[in-house]
Amino acid sequence: MSIERSAMHRVSRFGLAACAMLMAGSAAWAQQKQSVSYSIPPGVARFVQEHLVDVEDVPGHQVRVFEIHVDFQSIDLSFAGLKVKEAFIRGTSDYTNGSGTATSYHLFVLEDGNKIATRDAVVGQAVPNPDGSKALKYSVIETFIGGTGRFRGIRGQLRENAVRVPGAKTVATDVTGEYWFEE
Repeated sequence: MSIERSAMHRVSRFGLAACAMLMAGSAAWAQQKQSVSYSIPPGVARFVQEHLVDVEDVPGHQVRVFEIHVDFQSIDLSFAGLKVKEAFIRGTSDYTNGSGTATSYHLFVLEDGNKIATRDAVVGQAVPNPDGSKALKYSVIETFIGGTGRFRGIRGQLRENAVRVPGAKTVATDVTGEYWFEE
């Protein structure tokens, strides 16, 4: 067998093996995805800390550090069969008159003490309501970054739409998405 033919034979065997691995991996990956869908009604997610600092470059520009506590006792959310007991959301925002961006981290605490973490990208917008009042609307992408115990390899994303009345200590949220476990 010539060197060229031998090299071609190795390349085609490698290509076939790689294709087989990709197909098997994507089939296993797709089978393990779990859907998530839940709502947090007003009053359940509460701001426990919120520190605002005026930037003073333009009117209404503020940076903020915040912490939200969510009590999941009345919300049906579980991961891999374990109910979520509570969550903490901690982050920073950069808003002008209620519109701008934020980055936060969710820490879900499960009934057995394990924890799941997400990193969140947030876009907020102050919008007028039909009655002339203002609402703060947030679009959030939560990306799973890991956890403790068997949740160390959790991956996936959640999409969140949240609404807050300016100055209110609570926020209402609708969440959908999916997660899976990396082996």
